[in-house]
Amino acid sequence: YAAAGRYRVRLEVSDGRGATGTAQASVTVVGAAMPADVLAQSPASPSGTPINIQRPVAPTTPAEKSPRSPATTPRPKTGQRDTVVGTVLVAPGVLGRQYFYLDTGDRGLQVYQYAGDFPLLAPGDRVQASGTWSEVTGTPRLKLAGRSDLTVLGGHATPTPQVISSDAASAGLAGRLVTVSGTITQLTGEQFVLDDGAGELTGSLRASAGFSAAPFCVGATVAVTGILDAGRGGLRLLPRSPADITVGQVLGAATTTPVTTT
Repeated sequence: YAAAGRYRVRLEVSDGRGATGTAQASVTVVGAAMPADVLAQSPASPSGTPINIQRPVAPTTPAEKSPRSPATTPRPKTGQRDTVVGTVLVAPGVLGRQYFYLDTGDRGLQVYQYAGDFPLLAPGDRVQASGTWSEVTGTPRLKLAGRSDLTVLGGHATPTPQVISSDAASAGLAGRLVTVSGTITQLTGEQFVLDDGAGELTGSLRASAGFSAAPFCVGATVAVTGILDAGRGGLRLLPRSPADITVGQVLGAATTTPVTTT
């Protein structure tokens, strides 16, 4: 055939003594048409008509699936039962007794269990969790019924934060580990505001994460890593420990100053 497509084929045979028979069928031709010079060299039928022999078509393999961006990852439906596999971003009890945060590659999420009955976990652990989807103030949450809904699959590399600017912070990144650099413009108790020139982002220094006092003052230049969480007042940055904060550095600076608490 000269081109790919769907064709109707009719076959008629004769025994040379007057008896004939016919049959019809539909044929779908795929792949590129055979070049004319090759077609001219094709073997001929007894009637002298060239027989068009199609080249075999190499099987195609699906393209490798690339990770979804936060903007294209569909939000899970509330009440839907699901099983996910991901990397622990922060251990249970650090930011809340009943939950921890997990990154599946497609999204960040909060894994919640009412009794807070979790195995010993650390950032970088690879786990499988089965539960029911819900949402807490904009952050996806997977609710587990009990300890048996969580399986530790093994250790993994230390989670790498996504470096963003404050104006790139969005609900699609809620539950992810991010780093933002800028200047501290407000500090009230455990709450702080960081301004990176593109906008402002609020953060919280929780005692459960090891903060007995703020490791910086207003006017300090800092790089802060933490979980981007969608709280009741909007998006906020939750450092996991004092080691998540570097004072005196903007992203790309050559030197760093370790942070200690007092």
